[in-house]
Amino acid sequence: VTAGACGSKSIIVSWGAVSGADGYRVYDGSTEVWEGTETTFTHGSLVEGSTHNYSVSAYNATGESAKTGPKSMKAPVACATPPAPPSSSTR
Repeated sequence: VTAGACGSKSIIVSWGAVSGADGYRVYDGSTEVWEGTETTFTHGSLVEGSTHNYSVSAYNATGESAKTGPKSMKAPVACATPPAPPSSSTR
C-alpha cells in the first residue's frame, strides 16, 4: 500500500496474485471499495490526510478467502508551494 504523489488524493493498493483466484476484493475498513481481476487498485478522490485501513481478499466459484490483515495509510495532503523569492532590496 502506497500513497500517491502529494495533491493526488489517492492511495495505491497492490498485492501478489493468488493461484486459483478468479478475482479480488479490496476493503477500506469493512466497506468493499473495489472488485476486479487486477492486482492493483487506485483509491482516488480521497479527503486529504484521511486515514484508510485496507485489506484484500481473493475469490473464486467456491467462495471468498479470509481478508489480509489491515494496512493503514493516510491520503496525501496538498503539495507545499515554496515562497516567492524576496524582492530586490534598494539602499
